[in-house]
Amino acid sequence: MSRKAHGPKHHIVPTSIGGPRYNEENVYHWRGREHYFYHRAFVNRPPSVVIKIIEGLTDANGNWNQILMSPDDYENLQKAFLGKEPANAINFIKKEFLPIEEKWLRGELPEVELPEYQYPFKKVRRKKNKRGLK
Repeated sequence: MSRKAHGPKHHIVPTSIGGPRYNEENVYHWRGREHYFYHRAFVNRPPSVVIKIIEGLTDANGNWNQILMSPDDYENLQKAFLGKEPANAINFIKKEFLPIEEKWLRGELPEVELPEYQYPFKKVRRKKNKRGLK
């Protein structure tokens, strides 16, 4: 996974599982590199699944159970949640992400149709120069 692939714009309900791409309610803007590390830890899972994963990685004292994860996974979790404990990470997801997933599951988070000129991935034909490149 390339670090360039994840800017600050995060789809709360991943588009890979049918979440809307262009509905701004489905977007969370990360402040820094947390988005990259969040995806390193959880790939493209919906918030409810991420909460269950975090609960499973929590020890009896409420700390990250480092025995259950690789050092890289632990480091990704620390960076994604700025070193916060699992309970704080779960509270963040419940507050910021879970209501959007629930809205999507109820069918209340539709895809937004954009005018054709606004689609960010529109293919543009480039003219070739003498060497075949622009």
